[in-house]
Amino acid sequence: MSGPKISNLEFDCPKAPPREVAASYYDARAEEYDQFYTGEGSFEDIKSEIMADHKAISAMIESFALGSLLDVACGTSYYSQTYSKGASSVTGVDISRRMLSESRKRHLALGVKSSLIRADSFMLPLAAGKFDRCFIGFLLSHLSDEDIVALIKAISPLMKADGKIAIVDSAWTEMRSRQSRKRSSYQTRTLDDGREFSVFKRYFTLDELNSLMKCAGYSRTREFSGQLFLSTVCSPSAD
Repeated sequence: MSGPKISNLEFDCPKAPPREVAASYYDARAEEYDQFYTGEGSFEDIKSEIMADHKAISAMIESFALGSLLDVACGTSYYSQTYSKGASSVTGVDISRRMLSESRKRHLALGVKSSLIRADSFMLPLAAGKFDRCFIGFLLSHLSDEDIVALIKAISPLMKADGKIAIVDSAWTEMRSRQSRKRSSYQTRTLDDGREFSVFKRYFTLDELNSLMKCAGYSRTREFSGQLFLSTVCSPSAD
């Protein structure tokens, strides 16, 4: 199996498409999605960088995880093998049925006790003040600035007063520019079976990401930036 082949269109796209478009893409990609984490298929040429970044991020997430944890747009729940070590309960939410199916398989294999819910991340059917921690992996890079701030503000009421949010996403780095990526664009992604999807994708610096979190009322406490990925852990701002 090979991973999705990626090509950028010739224009920058400052605004993301409707969320249903991304949902249909991730439904189609669910069974092959973990190649992105394991450096298989078309990701083999950057496997060492992928694994190095994931190792550093996993160490951050393991120390971050505590109590009741909400995984927003959980996908295949790759990082559950890390955060489940510290979390007493896990709630995973995704709009993709097939991603949730893959997540369920992983949780069963790991023995993770979890609740998996199909829902829009902007309208989560969950009780207020329930969660100690929130994990958001590789969702924000498909959203506009406005939607990112709106998403964090929608999640905030679900968190306990001192609840923290960890974000893992795609970094804008010298290596990305050498890959001829654009900072913000539609990418044509081809799956193993030949189907093509036009997907909005953007890349962040830590300063850019933390600036958006500040607009949503959160301040950084820990951060990491590697060759491909970055992570930031944020707490509610004091002011």
